[in-house]
Amino acid sequence: MGTLPPKEALEMREVFDLYDKDGTDELDWEQLKELMAALNDGIEPEPAEVQKVLQQHKIPGSKGLSFSGFTEAMLWWYQNTHEKNHIFAGATVHDRRMKAVAAAKRNSSTAEG
Repeated sequence: MGTLPPKEALEMREVFDLYDKDGTDELDWEQLKELMAALNDGIEPEPAEVQKVLQQHKIPGSKGLSFSGFTEAMLWWYQNTHEKNHIFAGATVHDRRMKAVAAAKRNSSTAEG
């Protein structure tokens, strides 16, 4: 996968950071599952899907998925588990999903705080 445009990379980082609730700069299994569900219109992924993403993209020796593997992991997940017309390779679908996830998490934290 090539380098993301700066705006898209920033949005991806924002989404990653919103789900990295413990600030470890890695998404553990539960955090990744929650993020994958948000990217999948609220439908939780199968446990095997989450595990496969972690196995395919986490750095050996790490406990979770780092940001460096996050964008490739999400593209891989969509390409391998979704119908071709749902793949978010296009910027408009991708941007819409990323912004929706970020907005939902911001609204949730504002309501709690």
